[in-house]
Amino acid sequence: MGTRRRASEVRQVELTDAALHIIATQGIAALNTRSLAAQVGLSTGAIFRHSASLEALLDAVVARVEAVIASTYPPRSVPPLERLERFMETRSTAVGDQLGILRLVLSEQFLLALPRGGPERLSASVQQTRAFVLDCLREALPAGEVRADLPVETLAPIVMGTVQMLALTPSIDRQRAAEARSHRQPDRAPPFARCRSCVEPRAGDSVTVNPFQHPWLSPLGKEALMTEIDRRSFLEFCAAAGGSLLLSPLTGCGRSRPDQATPQGGELLPVPLLLEGELVEGVRSFRLEVQPGSMEWVATAPTATYGINGPYLGPTLRFRRGERVRLEVKNSLEEMTTLHWHGMQLPAKSDGGPYQTIAPGATWVSEYDVIQRPMTAWYHPHQMHATARQVYMGMAGMIRVEDPAELTIDLPSTYGVDDLPLVIQDRRLFTDGTHPYSTGATLAMREGRAGLKGDTMLVNGAVRPRAVVPRGVVRLRLVNGSNARNYNLGLADGRPFQHIASDGGLLGAPVNTTRVLLGPGERAELLVDFTRDEPGAKVALQSFSGEVFAALFTGMMGANLADTRDRDTFDVMSFEVGAAPSRAIVPPSAFTPIERMAATEAVRTRELVLSMSMGGGGMGAGGGGMGRMGGVLINGASMMSLTDVPAAIDFRIPVGDSELWVVTNDSDMAHPLHIHHRHFQIVDIDGGPPPAALAGWKDTVLIRPRQVVRLLLKFEGTADSTFPYMFHCHILEHEDRGMMGRFFLVAP
Repeated sequence: MGTRRRASEVRQVELTDAALHIIATQGIAALNTRSLAAQVGLSTGAIFRHSASLEALLDAVVARVEAVIASTYPPRSVPPLERLERFMETRSTAVGDQLGILRLVLSEQFLLALPRGGPERLSASVQQTRAFVLDCLREALPAGEVRADLPVETLAPIVMGTVQMLALTPSIDRQRAAEARSHRQPDRAPPFARCRSCVEPRAGDSVTVNPFQHPWLSPLGKEALMTEIDRRSFLEFCAAAGGSLLLSPLTGCGRSRPDQATPQGGELLPVPLLLEGELVEGVRSFRLEVQPGSMEWVATAPTATYGINGPYLGPTLRFRRGERVRLEVKNSLEEMTTLHWHGMQLPAKSDGGPYQTIAPGATWVSEYDVIQRPMTAWYHPHQMHATARQVYMGMAGMIRVEDPAELTIDLPSTYGVDDLPLVIQDRRLFTDGTHPYSTGATLAMREGRAGLKGDTMLVNGAVRPRAVVPRGVVRLRLVNGSNARNYNLGLADGRPFQHIASDGGLLGAPVNTTRVLLGPGERAELLVDFTRDEPGAKVALQSFSGEVFAALFTGMMGANLADTRDRDTFDVMSFEVGAAPSRAIVPPSAFTPIERMAATEAVRTRELVLSMSMGGGGMGAGGGGMGRMGGVLINGASMMSLTDVPAAIDFRIPVGDSELWVVTNDSDMAHPLHIHHRHFQIVDIDGGPPPAALAGWKDTVLIRPRQVVRLLLKFEGTADSTFPYMFHCHILEHEDRGMMGRFFLVAP
């Protein structure tokens, strides 16, 4: 959509009354049902496999809504279908899009007005609701174009389907929303309480039913009401576009989110403590404590956080290849947690995944040998259904694996001086110091589906900090520690740099480039040369996200799941050049060659299909919807339990076997796939060889929409029939909603 398709490219779909009824009563989740597929002449599942078919079906739904509305209002008040498509696909400031506004009014008011039992039991409250809606419509439409005998009952089924389509529409940014608030009319109070904690109308409200309980509403519709499905964002959009058009009578309840904060930033880059551990009887021991804390990012209020040995984030752990490490992790939180060693090759019982939980007040011990090559790894929680929130609260840290052999290579290695650890995150902060994962907060449905993103950039826990670097070659160890955001990193002045390492360590040779793309969970090491800069010179590290937007988000759904930053260029941090180093570093032109594995080594091939259905959220913790109705799947299945795991995502792999994993992204947004324990090599991408930057060892790979990536893994390690390893999407909201599977290493 967006660009008009030729008629020959679109399969004509006639939406019959029966098909419309299915959508009306079951919502968009019904688009994958056999009954609807039969009605519209599509095979089951084809809607999700062929975007053109889906778009044609949505075209038909919209056209049918237009027809009903046009029969009630003069044609000149109905915009062309193309304008409506743009309204749904982008954040178009279509002030005159009266049909879009009408859809909003209907979805808000009629769903909340429908009493228990469905349209056959409409009560006197409908008359009051009709009057209220007509009043709103008179503000939205030109005078004289609203019929007083609007047939509310006949439009109810249209509304039921329409409201769930609205779940796909992107929210606006909070700055525009804040500007819109100046147009509110405080004397017009909202008629219904709308948040999860106040679903019963207040005393004196004209409508006295609880709309969340009537059985005629589909499960998806109930979840759409219980979360916000970005209805508030829709209302703020209308206000931003057209003054006080609709915001005043339809604003959410008093528990809505406060204004978004815009912290200033620019402080000196904090460098996490480098924790060496204590060597006792040949074992290097580390003591870590997960604890609550607070940070002062917002001037008006502190933000509650979690940290490891501190208020936010954790120390950098220094491991040495060939040593044995022992990590004692004490949980001083009031909730269960885990700590996963992302990128480390280790026994399953020591992995720190969702099967190694740590109760409040308890201490868990993970002990293993450091066997992999030098690399940058990291650690973070992996608590079932709570990973996204706990990472967002601040639980993460870097691991620096060293090898005496690498120290002979002429590379920057002075920690915190010319070898900088940079944990990059984004946060959405509000003026009262809270964020969407704060206690009592609830994610909107779209935040759960797209992954939570924010406008405030943090590096090592500081807002867009500045790092003073020597006037020479500097090594940047980058970790994308964000829940969901991708970064296309480069320097603002366009200077080239060398990409020397990926997830699993050094590449075969430096890659000269101006960009490095990192999905959540991925790491990279860069060499930046500041030798020619004058002391005091400054240069920003930016994400040129707009350059890769079209590659990472496709189709209507993809565009709707992206935010403003995904289409933009923005600052992450800055570098200020200081004094020249005591010794000039001259990096080599090549490193130790990486021995490539051959696909013929694989004894079996596994297919993994990453997909997202059109459903919204189902049951869940932490808001935003969770579970199979959340529509984030691997091989059509979701892992929602540690014990009842669908066979399609539950593997048994003999120790020593090599496997070829063929991963297909059958969705409209990119997904970073992470595999625990084993590093892999990318055999090919859409049939072609991987670029040089992806030709090294990896444990996380960003797979673009409709892309097919083949991975080769050799499953070495220790057999364990009790504890599995995980593989999952590293968009943490997707992981929490079941986009995850497991595998056991078993005896040959």
